[in-house]
Amino acid sequence: MQHRKLFKIVEISENEYQKVQQTSQIGQAFKTYQKPLQVIETQQSEFLDYINEKLSLLLQYLQVPYKKYIISHGGHDEQNDKCQVNKIQQQNQNQIDCKTNNFNPTTTQIQLPHIDYKPKQLQIQTMYCLIQQEQKNENIKKYIYDDFQQDLQNWRTNQEKKIKKNIQDANSQCKSVVNCSCIKQDQIFEYNNQNQAVMILEMFHTKYIDEDKMIQKATIRYEEDLFNENELEQINKLEQINKLVQRNKLEQINKLEQINKIEQTNEQEQILIFQKHSQYPFVKLNQCIGRKEEQLLNETGKFWTSSMIDGYANYLFGQDEKKYFRLSKSLRECYKRLFIFTSDFITNCNLNTQPFKEKWLLLMLEKLESFKTIQYQFWLIYQNIAFIINKNNSHWYLITVNVTERYIFVYDSLKGNHQHYYMVGDLLSYLFYELQKNQLQQQNIRQDQYKFKIYVKSNFLNQSDAYSCGQYTCIALEYISNLSNIVNYKNKTDMKQNLKSILFYKKLKKGK
Repeated sequence: MQHRKLFKIVEISENEYQKVQQTSQIGQAFKTYQKPLQVIETQQSEFLDYINEKLSLLLQYLQVPYKKYIISHGGHDEQNDKCQVNKIQQQNQNQIDCKTNNFNPTTTQIQLPHIDYKPKQLQIQTMYCLIQQEQKNENIKKYIYDDFQQDLQNWRTNQEKKIKKNIQDANSQCKSVVNCSCIKQDQIFEYNNQNQAVMILEMFHTKYIDEDKMIQKATIRYEEDLFNENELEQINKLEQINKLVQRNKLEQINKLEQINKIEQTNEQEQILIFQKHSQYPFVKLNQCIGRKEEQLLNETGKFWTSSMIDGYANYLFGQDEKKYFRLSKSLRECYKRLFIFTSDFITNCNLNTQPFKEKWLLLMLEKLESFKTIQYQFWLIYQNIAFIINKNNSHWYLITVNVTERYIFVYDSLKGNHQHYYMVGDLLSYLFYELQKNQLQQQNIRQDQYKFKIYVKSNFLNQSDAYSCGQYTCIALEYISNLSNIVNYKNKTDMKQNLKSILFYKKLKKGK
């Protein structure tokens, strides 16, 4: 027996969630638009056995009793009295407070700061005498006071510049793991056992305990693609200099010679990087970039490919990692980290065929395998979760998911038929229910009771053509990211130029 479900979709305004009543629509979840492929029974049986075998290995982490986990944020702790950086900042602040006393010429007792130089010493003494004796020669008093005030202001300005420089130096030291004792990774503990971390989070890497072994996995395998040419040059130079200093402890003259060699090596490396990305196709941001992508960015009226959109998504995810791990402890605690499911995930689920739930769940668990030691509760780390949707290989749009509140935001430049939203909503409702099954069953929540509410972003941009949905999807990706504090959506021209600079290196001039 087939069950028909009653769906209702609402729209929201920019500033608040404003439900808009619409005509009830009756739709069938996971509707089959085409006949399923005919698969030979033996092949189908082997495929099911393969799926179930892999799925059983990953499901064992969900079969244990539900556990609650907490995250301990690292970063620079401004309240840590033992941190040398905090001590420097406090000393500098104390100097600012005590060395910027106001000068009031009407008082007979004036407290002056200590001045190391004596160009105006005679005038300062004369001014003291004039004020203490209450002389009436206003011209002399005014001349001496104005002259001294300028001298004092110059001194204060120089002192404040020096102190601010010390603070900047302290802040730059704080960004270095070596110089600041507060810098440390994020750690995840079991709620009832906070003695040993079950997971350690670092920039571009995670470590987790599996069968009493500490395993390290890369969250990003394209680190070098997240830095521009200048950043790469500086990073390589610093890394190689540090290695030389640590290994050989060279004298200053030898260091300079080695640095010159390193600069020459870096220049050659940059030429090799450019040559690598001048030959098509090449791999960047975990995507295959070819001449087609370059042509699409230089022309108009073309449908963007998954390599372009997923490449931009990977770029934003990587930049979010960089930004987060440079934050202080207090800022990390309120920061909503970004996690993006690229378009291949929903595409591989193949919603236009008969539901294959075992395959869906396997794809999800394989995507989240790095979080299996915390029972796949990746939303504890990432609160800003997004999915890139390719609808029937003819339209792009983006959705964001809030797991705790159970709602979906839709960023679609063609707000038309909502049937596909229902299909994606049912898919994600099933997957996230399975990930939380032990917890939800303790709360007596059944599968059919766990549903995501769907909200359409009513003020999102509308496309006026049949090809620019990919550009608007990238605009939505940047809008939900923490890359820049933008209030309005970016226009298509700026997005095209931005993506061009990200996917392709600048061409070297002749003679270089």
